[in-house]
Amino acid sequence: MCAGHSRGSGVSSLMAEMEKHFRFHGVKSVLLETAVDNEVGIAFWKKHGYREEAVLKRYYLGKVDAYEMRKKLE
Repeated sequence: MCAGHSRGSGVSSLMAEMEKHFRFHGVKSVLLETAVDNEVGIAFWKKHGYREEAVLKRYYLGKVDAYEMRKKLE
């Protein structure tokens, strides 16, 4: 197993625990921002059920747009 795969699995496990904790405390959705040019990050969030909701113009350093992404927790 390569280090990248192992690290990704760890982050996925940590995120699943975080979402479990959020649900337990009544959180209904999670909102995050990521740069529109962060292809790896966008793919990661989409894989875990997050969807693009909006584009935030010049969000990073007044230059780079960001996607606002949300996941509804059930």
